[in-house]
Amino acid sequence: MRINQVVELLQGELSNSPAVDSFNSVALNLSNLKRGGLFFAKCLDDIDMAISMGAYGIVYDKFVQMVDAEIAWIKVQDIQESIARLVRFYLLNKNIEVFYLKPRELEIFSQICIDEKIVIFDGNLEKLLEQISQDICYKGVVVADSGFLNLALDYTKSIVPQEKILTIHIATLFDMRVYYKLSQYYLLLPALFFDELSAVVHLCQNYQIDFDLRAFRNLPSVLPSFVDQTPKLLEYGQSERVVIAQKGLNDFREYVNYIAQNGKWGKMKVFVPRDCDFDFDFDVMFYANHEELLKFIGNEKFNFALVLGLENQELAEMLNKPRVESAATLF
Repeated sequence: MRINQVVELLQGELSNSPAVDSFNSVALNLSNLKRGGLFFAKCLDDIDMAISMGAYGIVYDKFVQMVDAEIAWIKVQDIQESIARLVRFYLLNKNIEVFYLKPRELEIFSQICIDEKIVIFDGNLEKLLEQISQDICYKGVVVADSGFLNLALDYTKSIVPQEKILTIHIATLFDMRVYYKLSQYYLLLPALFFDELSAVVHLCQNYQIDFDLRAFRNLPSVLPSFVDQTPKLLEYGQSERVVIAQKGLNDFREYVNYIAQNGKWGKMKVFVPRDCDFDFDFDVMFYANHEELLKFIGNEKFNFALVLGLENQELAEMLNKPRVESAATLF
């Protein structure tokens, strides 16, 4: 990329008259810097090392001492904004499509996608810039962050197909067997999320994205925790007591309704934070803190316990953490 093009894209100012006229790569970290590359100096202390490693240009937004007049020094108002501008340029210049998925769909997609020409955006714009600026013809970037859509002039949103592309053969509360193109797959995924799975497969089919349903493991965000009365986390399926936590109210309500409709044979308990001021159509127990919640999970009788206010992974970690029993005393 030529220097004058970069300066224009970043809406910056060339602070000197360099001997070089172009860059062959972009780097935001020293570990990824190549000789002839353009280095974004987020930390001014990295500049000397970048120059010694062969950087042909430095992008900066604070006062710096130009120690090498041979390379290009590009002053910008804000480095993070400049990074966003360059991401937008590469998306458009390379015709990289942006696919917008719901968070749960992105979780599924991240596991079954095996296409090396697809970038899954994890929220790190700097990492994305270093990826898409390489000499690789990426098909698309998959995101669940609505804020990212401001960088794309156009994007494709996932949809649940009206025609059936997957068929549920057998389903229990927390797993299912599905047919896809005459092959059967066992998925550790509640049927509650069948639509999300269908939307992901539909997207992959329509845009020739390579995927493999056999690569799916589970979704930690919705995976049930099987516990004893300690309560201690057990292996999957090794107990008749199951606990599931959801941070968001809508996800929580959906899971409660799913269990209420499909697990009528079992006893359900619902735990919500004491400071929760939402109205519920079902009986709830209020917990003040994590310690009290764990006591409830250990002492209450249930087959299914639904917890509001925690990420599911956070609850699993709490249940898996060794607890020191209080020592008996004589007094």
